[in-house]
Amino acid sequence: MRAFELLNYLAALDDDGNLTTLGSIMAEFPLDPQMSKMLIVSPEFSCSNEILTIVSMLSGMSVLNSCSLALIGLCSFKHLVATAKPTERGRRCEGYAHHPR
Repeated sequence: MRAFELLNYLAALDDDGNLTTLGSIMAEFPLDPQMSKMLIVSPEFSCSNEILTIVSMLSGMSVLNSCSLALIGLCSFKHLVATAKPTERGRRCEGYAHHPR
């Protein structure tokens, strides 16, 4: 019931529960209803670029889970070690276990 109330409040549904023109446009976006409505009406307020940035950041956060963050950290560490001068390698890698290949 709350979902219908929300969609009605966002003007995605009319009072009879039918999808409005705005609602059908909102359904094309793979976003939460609030975000798709915000993105669609942003040109009326001359803030499309800003809203697009906000929506993309908010909807992309679920992609960065702990596993991918760990992978990013590992890649950064490998790059740091690979680009270090030979005299710095031992000092930079102190505290990390060395695993021979």
